Amino acid sequence: MIKIKQFKIWISGKLTPVDYLYILCNTDNLKDTATFYYALHNEINGEIGNLVANGNLTMSGVDYDGFNSNEYAINWVASQLKITIL
Repeated sequence: MIKIKQFKIWISGKLTPVDYLYILCNTDNLKDTATFYYALHNEINGEIGNLVANGNLTMSGVDYDGFNSNEYAINWVASQLKITIL
């Protein structure tokens, strides 16, 4: 889990805080695309809490051409989601 700058999203009629980002590379064809699963969690009593939202993002083109490390992938996912990593 990666600690992020908290933001709030609207879920079921209320604003829900998001504090953590989890990323997993689902697939990488080692040629031109990689798909990443992401999960956003809140924080409860100083610990990782509930799943708030999740989804998949596919990296391709010039973004994939630059994919050379986990840090690159993490920063790419965060930028796609407009999330600030702490």
